[in-house]
Amino acid sequence: QTCALPISSLMEEERYGDVSVENFNYYEVQCSKNAQSATVTITLNSGDVEMYHSTTKLPSRDTSIGHTTKAPSASYAWSQVATPKVLTVPIPFAQFNKMQHKIYIGVYGVEASAYTIKVTQTLLPRE
Repeated sequence: QTCALPISSLMEEERYGDVSVENFNYYEVQCSKNAQSATVTITLNSGDVEMYHSTTKLPSRDTSIGHTTKAPSASYAWSQVATPKVLTVPIPFAQFNKMQHKIYIGVYGVEASAYTIKVTQTLLPRE
């Protein structure tokens, strides 16, 4: 399932999600034309998830062509061992879909999980 997750610099929208084991929840995020970067924050309430990001399409777990970024990883770790724990993943402009100013996110259920996801963007100053 795909759901658009609108974001703005003025109002951060947080979405609650449930994902079953070995399934994906997908998010297509429309960014502002003057976005410099975005940050995905997942707060895990129960279970275990992985976050996948793709520059060009809805991500998959395929290690060669499925995604641009995967977390948790060596670069992005959970904030703590106990829940609720937080995963914060920055996405630079270089990893946006340039034509549509979109980023594509998949939350994969390592086990049945409950989480919230929030995307915030950093805007370049208008000229």
